Amino acid sequence: DADVLAGSQFVFNKAQQFNRPCVLNLSLGGQIGPHDGTTLYEQALGALTGPGRIIVAAAGNSGGQNIHASYAAQGDDYDSALETLWAISTNAPGSAVDLWYPGGSSISVGLAAYNPGDYSAPGYVSGPIAPGQAGQGTATNGGIELADLSIDARTTSDPNNGARRVLIQIADAGGSVRLSDLVWSVYTFGSGTLDMWVVANGEFAPDIGGPPYLRPGDDAKTIGSPATGRKLIAVGSHVTKTQWIDVNGVTRTQTGATLDAISGFSSRGPSRDNRVLPHLTAPGEAIIAALSADYPA
Repeated sequence: DADVLAGSQFVFNKAQQFNRPCVLNLSLGGQIGPHDGTTLYEQALGALTGPGRIIVAAAGNSGGQNIHASYAAQGDDYDSALETLWAISTNAPGSAVDLWYPGGSSISVGLAAYNPGDYSAPGYVSGPIAPGQAGQGTATNGGIELADLSIDARTTSDPNNGARRVLIQIADAGGSVRLSDLVWSVYTFGSGTLDMWVVANGEFAPDIGGPPYLRPGDDAKTIGSPATGRKLIAVGSHVTKTQWIDVNGVTRTQTGATLDAISGFSSRGPSRDNRVLPHLTAPGEAIIAALSADYPA
């Protein structure tokens, strides 16, 4: 983030030297953070903007990926908690979930592990971590190490937005069980409406029609930072072409695409603070270009 900020400052300084307006494009981003534009990174980028200085940020390519989940917490222990299933990518060494909810609310968070397809009884349940606390350790079942876990709920009032945060991390324990051999879940109880994102190597399960305590993941609020910045322009992708003739005279079709619709891969809004995002979309599917006559046949 610091390097992106320094690079942006450099470009705007050069534009100022030549007395020219400047539009800066950032085709980068990530899912960690509150998704409300309040991070210091987003604030610092926003402070660089003004008349003749515009920053455009990519909305992201998380459309169709169930990396987000949101619901109102309830209950007062694991037995009355709500859960969201969390599938770790095959052979991934670890994954993480970033969870945020309003200050003044109180949500305890824990992890459970299930055998795939059987969500009636978990093989492992961690102890809950209450606001202001943190815990870490190794999950085991019958003496077998399943994963190394960390839950950090010490942020009870983020200095930039007053929200509460829980960072959940899971890593391979180095034993015979891989993270992806099990289906993990994030369970919560208490009061308040939460939003959480898988930031790497996994997705939440969609609505599988399972037990009523399961809450599904979705692809809402998946526009990443810094596109959620309040002084940046967030840009998504829409479909401008679904069929074309290639260099060999063969008609090609972009399957699964609807002309003039938002691209399925383009990240969805709104922001966590319910601002309408993206601000606009640009042609992103399918992009066709001329072929150089010098390109080897």
